[in-house]
Amino acid sequence: MSKALELSGQVFGRLTALRRSTYKTDANIYWVCQCSCPDKTICVVKGRLLVSEQTRSCGCLHKEKCRLNSAK
Repeated sequence: MSKALELSGQVFGRLTALRRSTYKTDANIYWVCQCSCPDKTICVVKGRLLVSEQTRSCGCLHKEKCRLNSAK
């Protein structure tokens, strides 16, 4: 069994990992993160999605991209 990575304080896109969540499923470890958007949203994200940069924000980045694309 591999040892879990310590991600506290690391930044992934707009998300900063604050601490490991107590929520766990199977082999997934979740992290409590804070987004750097104006709302400073707190969200819980799978660790593997943070490390692989598949999740980079609380959803604000997607909304911004949609808004920019619709303005074109």
